[in-house]
Amino acid sequence: SAVKRADGLYGGLVVHKPAGQDKTTDMQTHTYESEKLLMVSDWHHWNSTFTQGWYADPDHFGREPPPESIIINGQGSFNCSRSTRYVPTECIDTKKPAVHLPGGKSVRLRVINTGTDAGYSLQLKQGGSLRLITVDGGSVVDRAPLSAAVGVLYPGERMDVILEDTKDSKREDAE
Repeated sequence: SAVKRADGLYGGLVVHKPAGQDKTTDMQTHTYESEKLLMVSDWHHWNSTFTQGWYADPDHFGREPPPESIIINGQGSFNCSRSTRYVPTECIDTKKPAVHLPGGKSVRLRVINTGTDAGYSLQLKQGGSLRLITVDGGSVVDRAPLSAAVGVLYPGERMDVILEDTKDSKREDAE
């Protein structure tokens, strides 16, 4: 409703389809051991009703303010030196969000862009490979190649990928 999603009111809901006529499940079809929901969102450091400063500047007429950073599953970090005069930001040092995955196993990542402005790609920085299996609406992707990156995922869209050959139990900085 209105701009509630921009202010952080969102969540993920996964509806599993019934097993096929031959009783096979997605887990068996795509051969993965576990799954993880990743909600990625742009992060504005002010309430959506805050317009003072940005819109008053003639250089910004007709343009939306860009997000300052991103959050993953409700957690994010921000480089305080990137604050602008338009956005009053009280900075607190925080760790970058980490996504914990079981090492040595294939994991289905259900990725949802819960943001309002930015599109994102998903890129692995440390080992493993991604295989896209479904896109928005559950449409199956046949024979997608293994890759270290997948994208672009725009606001309100989702994709499912299989992360294969995980060697580490912790991944940071999904981009």
